[in-house]
Amino acid sequence: MDATIIAALVAAVVALFTGLVTALVTLWVARQRGVIDQDLQARLKIAEARFPAYTAIWQCMAPLSMRAATPLTEDARSELRHAFRTAFYDKGAGLVLSRAALRDYLAAMDVLDRQHSSDAEIRTAFSTLRTQMKTDLAIYTDDEARTPVRDQRT
Repeated sequence: MDATIIAALVAAVVALFTGLVTALVTLWVARQRGVIDQDLQARLKIAEARFPAYTAIWQCMAPLSMRAATPLTEDARSELRHAFRTAFYDKGAGLVLSRAALRDYLAAMDVLDRQHSSDAEIRTAFSTLRTQMKTDLAIYTDDEARTPVRDQRT
């Protein structure tokens, strides 16, 4: 065979191979984009459901502010247990807590339920939960969540 014909055949095979690879990559990218779009839509729906659920939990937290001076009496602790469980179960907040927020919620409730927990221990546990909730709602970045508010300088 003539060198020109061989060069033309090689060029044709390379072009065919390049076209095939391009088509496969294009199909893969389109499929991945569809998967990503579906994932983003699902995450958006969860985020939309999460905000009112997190608000229901947040509304229980006023007595647990780190700046609160009022002691947490046994009656107050009982009311808090009831309010948090109502938000968690009756208002559906437990359905949409992130795994990290669920972990922090359960830990905070354990501290609240413990007979001899100090007010500071309870407030600290719920402060951790509040921080995680803000991170879940993208109010805080992960870096911001690791820096105590009192230490931040603006």
